[in-house]
Parts: sequence; structure tokens; C-alpha cells
Amino acid sequence: MNTNNTSLQRWVSQYPAIAEIVSRHSVSHNENFIFEPENLAGFISDLTGYFAAEHSHKIQTGELYYMQDSRNILGNNMLFWRKGCQGYTQCIADAEVFTADEAIRQMISRRSDIPWRKDYIDGIASLSVDTQRADIRAANMLPPSQRNDLPESLRDQA
Repeated sequence: MNTNNTSLQRWVSQYPAIAEIVSRHSVSHNENFIFEPENLAGFISDLTGYFAAEHSHKIQTGELYYMQDSRNILGNNMLFWRKGCQGYTQCIADAEVFTADEAIRQMISRRSDIPWRKDYIDGIASLSVDTQRADIRAANMLPPSQRNDLPESLRDQA
């Protein structure tokens, strides 16, 4: 199987251990890596083992994790994988919870995904209100005599 995977090329250039694994299981030709089908299982096993060993001090068996998509943020909020891996969410109540093994597999498949211990994120998470969903008419409890204190742009909505 011939692959022109720029992520794999980047990893090979940045990480000598990954370069060694790739060279052991493929042939390089014109900056492409050619993997014979019989070598793929060994390559995947060795690469998975490398990532698991590299991150074993961070990912603890038995812990639960949220996976952050670090490519984007929304306002000041992190984006996490949504339950069922159906897109992303800033609402932690809607976020998918991963086991340690699932978190490691996801990290391997996409380097921009960052595992965060669930108990840590739950401890720092806060509820927020999206201003786009708030209707000023629902909040206006002022009697007409006090509406003049509102900014002019809001008076007609009161």
C-alpha cells in the first residue's frame, strides 16, 4: 500500500523513534511510504506501543477522559468530542467520556486531540450562557417608569 501521508512524514522528520518504526515496516520512495499488506499489522502494533509507552505517564488505566479538539476554541471555551462522537461541543454535559484505552487510540489517530482527565475538567467546568440565545424581552422585568434608565437601543424592546 502506497501512502503520501503528510502527518506521517512530519512525525518521521520530528521523532526518531517513529522514523525507526516506519523504516522497519515500509520502503520509502519519493517521500512516500510503501507498506506491504503483511507489514501493516506489525507497523500498527509497534506504533500503538510507542504512543502508549510515550503517554503512559499521562493516561492512567481506570481513569475516564474527555477528548479536546485542540484545533479550535469557541470564545474562551474548549471544544470536546460530543457524545457518540457526533461533532464537537463546549457543553461538558454533552461531551463523550472515553476510557484510557479509547483516549490512547484517539490520540494516536489524531494528534490534535488532547485527553483531559474527566475529574479535572469536571472540577473546573462552569455553566455559561450564549448571548445569541438570550432574548432581552424575556429578561425585562422593569416597570415602564424605570425603562428610561435603559440604553436607548433597549427601550423599545422592553
